[in-house]
Amino acid sequence: MKRKVLLLVAITPLLFGCSLLFGPQITGRWEGVAELAMTNPTVPRTTEIVLVLAEDERIITGTLQCPEFYMDPEDVMGTLFGWEVEFESTILGNVTFKGTIHGRTMSGTCTYHGVTDAWEATRVD
Repeated sequence: MKRKVLLLVAITPLLFGCSLLFGPQITGRWEGVAELAMTNPTVPRTTEIVLVLAEDERIITGTLQCPEFYMDPEDVMGTLFGWEVEFESTILGNVTFKGTIHGRTMSGTCTYHGVTDAWEATRVD
């Protein structure tokens, strides 16, 4: 009986991936889309986003770029708690992202100009 329990304990991380042991891997380049109210806060607009993120001791730093509207990347600061992320940038004014990491994808809500809508990004490196 003890052998079966020990074997189950030993293979469980392999069945569910290394992220159970080490947590989500957020460091890298992420590309996706966000609904951001650009000129009219009641009409969200889908825009491409590029995030280059690094995580150290649950602190997220990096850059956010919206190539369609603003070519220069802006700084990002935030936190990682388990699989939950929250970060903000001052690109085109303040924008706040909250979400959950699911493997190589993260998604959630973003708030810009007082309007909250959806965002999603996939890790590309």
